[in-house]
Amino acid sequence: MPSKYDVLVIGGLGHIGLPLGLVFADQGLQVALYDINLEFREIVRGGKMPFHEDGADELLAKYNAKNLHVVDDISAIQDAETLFITIGTPLDGYLNPRIEPLLKLVDAMKPYLRDEHLIILRSTVIPGTTDLLSDIVGKSVKADVSFCPERVVQGKMIQEMETLPQIISGCTASAVKRARALFDLLGVQQIETRPKEAEFAKLYCNAWRYITFAAANQFYMLAEQEGLDFGRIQHAMTHEYTRMRDFPSPGFAAGPCLMKDTMQLAAFARRSFEMGQAAMFVNEGLAAFAVDKLAEKCGGSLVGKRVGILGMSFKSGSDDIRDSLSYKLRKLLRGHGADLRCTDEYVMVDPELVPLEEVTQWAEGIIVGTPHPAYRDLKIQENTAVVDVWGITNKG
Repeated sequence: MPSKYDVLVIGGLGHIGLPLGLVFADQGLQVALYDINLEFREIVRGGKMPFHEDGADELLAKYNAKNLHVVDDISAIQDAETLFITIGTPLDGYLNPRIEPLLKLVDAMKPYLRDEHLIILRSTVIPGTTDLLSDIVGKSVKADVSFCPERVVQGKMIQEMETLPQIISGCTASAVKRARALFDLLGVQQIETRPKEAEFAKLYCNAWRYITFAAANQFYMLAEQEGLDFGRIQHAMTHEYTRMRDFPSPGFAAGPCLMKDTMQLAAFARRSFEMGQAAMFVNEGLAAFAVDKLAEKCGGSLVGKRVGILGMSFKSGSDDIRDSLSYKLRKLLRGHGADLRCTDEYVMVDPELVPLEEVTQWAEGIIVGTPHPAYRDLKIQENTAVVDVWGITNKG
């Protein structure tokens, strides 16, 4: 008997799961979305996206309640052929990965699993997790288990899913074959590996980016400590010099993936991944450096100073505040006694935010937290102290 749904996405209303469901609905599949977020269920059922994703509004309007369905109960598993798991492994307070949420989910899934199921892990996991999941599931049913990691940029997920190569791995030949057939629908190149190789590849991608950002941030801080203009140095390093064309600009390396995945790798290496740990100290320390720099520009103290933060999301053009270092900046500035106002035209979930013009006219000092396009060459009063790690305002 054919399944009611071709695909069920668990965590299906999050930043990974919902774009994934939209893309497969666009390929004509019957897609179900399950998520414990009750607010997002109602938002999506009402035909609206709960966050920004390029191209998502149009796809949701086209397929919602037709071949894209929000379901209320995990028992919908029994009505699906392929199960995508898009919940990851967050870090605990000691920077160790927490696999318990995934294991609890698998326990909840067990009563509804069938031998015919294909289970695909999509989010980052610590190496060995796919094989572990296969062993656990295998005690109940003979379902196929696969790890096919996402490597897309938030905000561009729909576009990149249909263009970037897809890593394919599985614990059995059948799992690999079925995962290949599913991603064949997207017409993208496929790269086959073993599960642990795929898990390492995903972690390495994010750890490499995090480390390169740390190098740029360390260089930036060294130059600033010498009173030098890092923008001029970077231009001298990179202008028409091909060996440096991949050198990133400095900035707050934040968000829900880069630091987390680097620390997952460090935990797996039993804390012997010194390069990753050093990158964390540099990238996380940049916020404190920016605050100290502003204090220096404001006469040595921020007590009672009117300070604004421009941008609260973790990346330019995004409404996502998860693990944004702008909130670390806000906490540090309050700890320094500053009178604080923050702004972000994209973020709608923070009631403390005020309009951009109010901040720029009111503040004695400004830190650019996120390089939103509106801040490029922004008009800021001449006597306002500015710390702009990104260099987007050309004012500090």
